[in-house]
Amino acid sequence: MPLPDFIIAGERRCGTTTLANLLNAHPGIFIHPKRDGGWFVDEAARRRSVPRDTSWEDAHRIADYDAWFDAAGPAPGQLIAEKSADYLFWRPAHRRIAAMLPDTRFIITLRNPVERAWSHYWNEVAKGREKLSFEAALHSEEDRGAKSDYNRFTLSYRARGEYDLSLRDFFAVIPQDRVMVVTVEQLRSKPDATLSALCGFIGADTGHRFEQPRHRHNVNWAVYPKPWVRSGPMKPLAQAYLSTLKGVLKLTVKDRTRRREAIVAASTPFFDAARSMEMAPGTRKQLMDHFRGHKVRLESLLGKSFAEWEF
Repeated sequence: MPLPDFIIAGERRCGTTTLANLLNAHPGIFIHPKRDGGWFVDEAARRRSVPRDTSWEDAHRIADYDAWFDAAGPAPGQLIAEKSADYLFWRPAHRRIAAMLPDTRFIITLRNPVERAWSHYWNEVAKGREKLSFEAALHSEEDRGAKSDYNRFTLSYRARGEYDLSLRDFFAVIPQDRVMVVTVEQLRSKPDATLSALCGFIGADTGHRFEQPRHRHNVNWAVYPKPWVRSGPMKPLAQAYLSTLKGVLKLTVKDRTRRREAIVAASTPFFDAARSMEMAPGTRKQLMDHFRGHKVRLESLLGKSFAEWEF
């Protein structure tokens, strides 16, 4: 079985799942059904309990990666791919990919980094991995990241939006002509042209007509307690209700997007939808100021404008 022809390699909360689902509908393309498998990422980053000194090289062989695709069952003649939204950010993955996949092409999806950070934060809240406020999480990001690979991998709301730095390091080991960068804003505003260009880049038939997705996969699905249940005797009751609700829906609703929407809808007795929350203006300004220079350097690196990001 040949190795992947292309990889959707990042970034988180930038439409990688939507893009993977769209491209997977193309008859000439097969994308591995396990999304964000993260084969090139250290287990210590992906899972909190794995010892930091566990050697990735000792546990991963190219034959195993090949077999991973073979077992998924792509049809003969299809382009083969995977989607892992963390390969761009996780620097050790770069040299592993460069060594093992000398001919593979890469699609990188980006998003306004301010909105990406906000979306990423609430996704971690929804998963129960983030307990701090957004402002406190941003303030603690560097210190938390220094404590463990897991924290740096999971809770880097600001650093994951420093796209110029990630791509600079990516291009240091992978030729830039094997990488195509698109934005989620571009995919939404010009879907046909963007998808046609992507198909041309990876060598797929550009004449395929894609149906637009019915669901947005990066919608904020977190909930937060109503004021009257944030303390006192109602707090544990509300948490127990939410935990039970998630457990029941996980068993009864297989589609993840529909399950998340059901959680938001059914939790209203005790919780409000976080998607109704707006970032504090002062916090937004601080992030815009932080990312402004990174945007300029990104435009210089890629030779293209990101005018859709208004800051």
